[in-house]
Amino acid sequence: MAFKFQSEDGEIELLTEASPLKDLKTLESGTPHEGFTCSFKLQKLSNFSTGQNQTDEGILLATSNYLSSHSELEPKNKSVTIGVSSVSEIDRLIDVCLTKLHVGESGEFSLKCLRSKSVCNITLELISIDDSKELHQLSSEEIHKFSTSLKEQGVELFSKGFVIDAFYKFSKATKYIHLIKPRCRHIHQVKLLTTLQSNMASCHVKVKNWEDAIELCNMVLEQDPNNVKVLYRRGWSYIEIQEYEKAGDDLLKAKELDPGNQAVKNKLTLLDERKKVLNAKYAQAMKKFFS
Repeated sequence: MAFKFQSEDGEIELLTEASPLKDLKTLESGTPHEGFTCSFKLQKLSNFSTGQNQTDEGILLATSNYLSSHSELEPKNKSVTIGVSSVSEIDRLIDVCLTKLHVGESGEFSLKCLRSKSVCNITLELISIDDSKELHQLSSEEIHKFSTSLKEQGVELFSKGFVIDAFYKFSKATKYIHLIKPRCRHIHQVKLLTTLQSNMASCHVKVKNWEDAIELCNMVLEQDPNNVKVLYRRGWSYIEIQEYEKAGDDLLKAKELDPGNQAVKNKLTLLDERKKVLNAKYAQAMKKFFS
């Protein structure tokens, strides 16, 4: 069962062969997939290093839903839903590890986190898999419930400053909603999708991914053209890529819809300042050209 896996969160390598299965029944039970609830035991955590960015080990462990309460003296079973319970990049890598194990199997894995540069070795044992449905078997209301839970987790992470982890939650929730065919979506599911897209745009704005933010804002405004927050975010993003005419259109519309919105007024002031700077540079260039 040896494998090496690369994901957007980092790299996973199986260091030791998984322990042999005790009987055929556990093999027939299969391995857990995304959306499955399972119970596992973290038997050992070793060779932990915080890597190049010198992030404190305690902070990294505290931000992990899977590792924060770990004790090697008394390892306890932990119940998680794969793809839902994970909070940090370490958690998401552990999710992948769990999908490689059958009930009763244990294995030692090496985890290398891409963003935090932290590395560690962990030994996991898969204790049980609850009766869970495959994603394609979920009803539209079950999907909506999953997505709402992920959205709420994302909002909490965003409020604490974990923008990238929040984005993963919003993105995962969006993936679930897209399992419902557009013609079958109810109004509350369409509204949830636009909220998720708006939240993802907010994450992109926070880390200055202006063009990605604009793309997501476009999706929201197709459904909700008078969304002031999204007009504000797209207008701000247009300012930062020097699309000043488009920025003005969005911000003036947002001001018309919400005249007292101070954030919109501030960005209109910023837009005027940026345009003045650009005009001054243009005038200076023309002066040199004709002198």
